[in-house]
Amino acid sequence: MIDTTHRYTLALEIGEEAIRQGKWQQALTCFQTALTGLPREPRVYNGLGDTHMALADRGRALSCYKEAARLAGDSAEYVNKVAVVQESLGLVADAARSYLISGDIFWSKRQVDLAEAQWAHAVNLQGDLIPARERLALARKHHGDTAGATRHFLALADILRRDGRCLMALHVCYTVLADQPDSPLVWSATDQAWRCVAVRD
Repeated sequence: MIDTTHRYTLALEIGEEAIRQGKWQQALTCFQTALTGLPREPRVYNGLGDTHMALADRGRALSCYKEAARLAGDSAEYVNKVAVVQESLGLVADAARSYLISGDIFWSKRQVDLAEAQWAHAVNLQGDLIPARERLALARKHHGDTAGATRHFLALADILRRDGRCLMALHVCYTVLADQPDSPLVWSATDQAWRCVAVRD
């Protein structure tokens, strides 16, 4: 049993070395061999994903990266690869959600800058992605960047208001007012949220 496992692990390691050398067909053979004995090893699927990407098969690469991410559980690297392929395939909403998830994983590991970069990319892809806006606002507030936090909070309030969630929009505006009581921009957004509440009621 030990010898068999060692054989598959060796195939995995040779496959990863083949990737570093750009020997894609050799890598593919090695990873397919490794998969037989290590069907729950994320590195095998990641290697297959990298190989399929190099061989211009993005559909298979995406499936492999998704499986690597599922098996690894908390690997921002694998989730990010899923996001990159989804974006390249034009699956914008899916990619935005994947960037959001990878950002959450980075944040949980206290890799704050990487987390914010992922969330910002999610927002660039899908400007009305509420969780990403909310996380960016709170992260900016955490850094003491009042202007940055305000920008994201007001964008969040605007999305909520346009979505008909007027009370939530108003709550967000009041949160910003506590930090920016003299800002005409914040008062204007608050007024719009109030009008939204009044019209809906």
